[in-house]
Amino acid sequence: MRYAGIVVLFTGLTLSLAARADFTGSWSGSGDVSGGFNIHCDTVSVDVAQTATQLSLTNGVADCGFISESMTDQTFQIQGNQLWQNGQQVGTITDTGANATVSGKNYTGDVSLSLTAPDTVDITADIDRNGSTYHVTGTLQRQ
Repeated sequence: MRYAGIVVLFTGLTLSLAARADFTGSWSGSGDVSGGFNIHCDTVSVDVAQTATQLSLTNGVADCGFISESMTDQTFQIQGNQLWQNGQQVGTITDTGANATVSGKNYTGDVSLSLTAPDTVDITADIDRNGSTYHVTGTLQRQ
């Protein structure tokens, strides 16, 4: 009976881990930024490293012609389907996507990743930078 409990616990843990999207990889594509203006971004990219307990976003860039923005690297702890950073829950991760509140030098915002195919993700972000709000959308492919 004791072993049955361990098997059930392990099976539940395995199902919980399998129920999360796997974002690991280098993602790149194009997108658009709006916020009092509309501009196309030829390059939107981010590197993602994901383990059972951690999600890291690094090297995030949006190159939109005369505007080029870099994202501050972000690392989140995964607890169940919740994303945590600095002791606070800041988002969620599921089998189809993830969303989180992010912050960096002079900005805060909400970022959402949605898997639309195994190697395709739609990204949306609402960013507040120095009192101005920008909406970013894009479709990225895993490289």
